[in-house]
Amino acid sequence: MHISPPACRRRDVRWFGTPWQFALRVPPPFGRCGPRRPPGRSHACAQGSMPLGTCRIGDCVPRLRVGGQTFGRGRLPTPNRQRRLAAFSTGREEVLMNYKRILVFGAHPDDEQTMSGTIAKLADLGVEVYVAIFTNGCEGYPKPEWKDTIVQMRRREGEDSDRVLGVKERYRFERPDMGLINDKQTLQETMTLIRRIRPDAAFTHGPHDRNRDHIAACEITLEALWQGGQPVCAELGEPWNTPHQFYYKGIADRPPDLVEDITGYAHKFLESRATQVSQHTLFGKDAAQFAAEIQKMKQEHSSAEDRFWFTQRMPLRGFPDIHG
Repeated sequence: MHISPPACRRRDVRWFGTPWQFALRVPPPFGRCGPRRPPGRSHACAQGSMPLGTCRIGDCVPRLRVGGQTFGRGRLPTPNRQRRLAAFSTGREEVLMNYKRILVFGAHPDDEQTMSGTIAKLADLGVEVYVAIFTNGCEGYPKPEWKDTIVQMRRREGEDSDRVLGVKERYRFERPDMGLINDKQTLQETMTLIRRIRPDAAFTHGPHDRNRDHIAACEITLEALWQGGQPVCAELGEPWNTPHQFYYKGIADRPPDLVEDITGYAHKFLESRATQVSQHTLFGKDAAQFAAEIQKMKQEHSSAEDRFWFTQRMPLRGFPDIHG
């Protein structure tokens, strides 16, 4: 893997400037963030001389080396760690994220499928993928005769989707459609789940959405990720600070912060959608159309990507250890 010459280093971990960043972090106190100015950034920021607290974390993201070269703090990657590496691209550069487990929140039983390609890719890399759904899908019936059975249908469809994407486990909060609210019980159940799974990264809805359940899911998740790391509600489990927090949809005021290459996995979105038989009317496709599109996508082998945004509350756990 080609590595651009760095301008500063944290022991043997390479640092560089990137155009879209990785949550809030101060610039390195010594040396320079990178040899070039990232698009849209001031010269002072690109050179690592802005005041503390005004630079984003991606301006000095650690670049690990693989393929027999240095890895992290001088360690070589074991086969298990190599399988867990997930490469995310930010502009023209890549950030390697070494996840063991991720937690994907969705308001409705199929919302997590927005990032199907990433879920399937990470699962293939050995990452444990957990999905948590807030509502039971009780209002998602396009035919009146399905009203009494739609919840069971959507439960089965979720299980079918999990098998397609490689999801390890699915959790259901069983709130009614159009009735999800950020109350104490839902918040604490979400905190309990976060503390039990202890994910390296969490993905959720963004705040810019007209669906009330999506907005509520965003609010609940962000607060639970914060409160879950605080020394409160001890009976809910040991506090856990989720280090990486992303939106996978619902952001309208800025470009994506992170773009994941899902080439070879793009068809997983259609495959997971095809399992949601009760929602085919909403999707505007029947089983035959899904099958034809899936086959076509597999044959084309065209490039594809998933887009993600950093949450405003994505935490910083410490200052970078820079030796200029």
